[in-house]
Amino acid sequence: MFNLKIYTVMSLSIFLGQKRSRFLPVALCFCLVLLSVKVKSSEDYVSDSNNLLMNTGFEVWENNLPAHWFGSASSIPETSVYQSTEAHSGVSSCRLVRTQKTHVRFSSAPLELNTGFYKLSYYAKGSGCIRNSFYNGSSYAAYSDYDTLNNQQEWKKKVYEFELKKDAGVQLLFSLCLTDTIGLFVDDVLFESVAADLNQARDCSPLIWTAQGMLGLQLTQMQSLVIYDMLGRIVYKNLVQGTVSIALPRGLYLVKTADQSNPVKLYIP
Repeated sequence: MFNLKIYTVMSLSIFLGQKRSRFLPVALCFCLVLLSVKVKSSEDYVSDSNNLLMNTGFEVWENNLPAHWFGSASSIPETSVYQSTEAHSGVSSCRLVRTQKTHVRFSSAPLELNTGFYKLSYYAKGSGCIRNSFYNGSSYAAYSDYDTLNNQQEWKKKVYEFELKKDAGVQLLFSLCLTDTIGLFVDDVLFESVAADLNQARDCSPLIWTAQGMLGLQLTQMQSLVIYDMLGRIVYKNLVQGTVSIALPRGLYLVKTADQSNPVKLYIP
């Protein structure tokens, strides 16, 4: 490709020697197009600054597999992983096919992670069962519950959160089974670290703290309280006052009271 570009530019130079003034703008535009193509190919690897993954939109493929994916924990056949133009954003997504009942794993390349809390979110569509977990180099973490997509035409956002107990090289896992022959589409994967202080007591008004499976608040006056999960769904809404304890599953939440201009983001361990 590089030699072809040089040959093309040289040919243009010879031609322009004869008709320089007339065709110079055309040559300049042609060169700019070549440069823009080169820049785009390198930027396809770049992820959001908060994203710990590379090639999160599955835009770059090498040897028929997405770059920075298909780690050693993958058990899905390479021939069941496809590049697709059914994209949530960009031009590509990853299509995974597993029509059998027994599951297979599609994994990221290993990521060196420190102890802490992490959140994986992505968009999926199609038909089949999908769930998530991670591999720490020696063992597999418990899987999340399967989400069954039945000919899902619109992109559906999925979120998986976990705590890493010690530093490790981690591969993120997408477990799937019972797809149709077209399979499941995955795109726009975001993997981020959750700040360690999200599960600490809050010294604010109202006073907010967390414990195992519980959110605690202390409010000096009656006011509305709304709690959202990270998909924007309301999981709790009520008028509250005084000291309040609310049982919540482990995960990230946004807590909003009437006297707050912005919601508080916190983690329930």
